[in-house]
Amino acid sequence: MVKRTLFSLAVALLLLTPSESWAACTVSVTGVAFGSYNVFSSAPSSSTGSVSYSCGFWEYLFRLPISISISAGQSGSTSVRKMRKGSESLNYNIFMEASASTVWGDGNSGSDTFTTRATPDAAPVTMYGVVPAGQDVSAGSYTDTVTVTVLF
Repeated sequence: MVKRTLFSLAVALLLLTPSESWAACTVSVTGVAFGSYNVFSSAPSSSTGSVSYSCGFWEYLFRLPISISISAGQSGSTSVRKMRKGSESLNYNIFMEASASTVWGDGNSGSDTFTTRATPDAAPVTMYGVVPAGQDVSAGSYTDTVTVTVLF
């Protein structure tokens, strides 16, 4: 009787294994908005944004790995990202922690990706943006667009 029960349980688990089409994670992003940059300040300008994700039952049950990467944006490199206003640029970067020691990128140019496991509850992950001080730029609106990719 014990062998039969274990066999039935094993068959039931095999039948309940998720397929790729069942993968269900949702993602939302709040961008990093620096506000005004003061060219006369000796302190860097910083701000935060976030990536939130939550996954379905199967992803959580099997503790599927999740990897979150951020593209280089207009600069083409995560070592120094650039916001642009016409032909002018303002250097900045996005980090994985408030101390700004690990560049959050795609795993290239010395950057790293954020890795974790699936969770059913909304799990916000903070992005830490920093604009270094001492950049001589004209007034105006500087922008960049990066792509956040979540693999699960």
